Amino acid sequence: MLINLLTEIAGQQANSFSSLAKKLDLDREMIKQMLNDLQRLGYLTADNAACVNEQCKGCGGCCSKGNGEAEATLWTLTAKGRVLLESTNR
Repeated sequence: MLINLLTEIAGQQANSFSSLAKKLDLDREMIKQMLNDLQRLGYLTADNAACVNEQCKGCGGCCSKGNGEAEATLWTLTAKGRVLLESTNR
């Protein structure tokens, strides 16, 4: 499950916790916990994004303004996260 989530973030396909949950067939709260775990383990970094009210095409952030979520978070794979993802794709 964690590798699938990393793949979604790396592919810059994600736009909200809810969309990640739907894509991965998981609960929204589970996605939040998984992202926090991946950050704690050093595979992701999180930054608050100053996003506009619609999804931009420039990042893999979880744009959430205007859809009822508190704030946007830009999740980025660290070097450690990229190495892990590459090692699983061999």
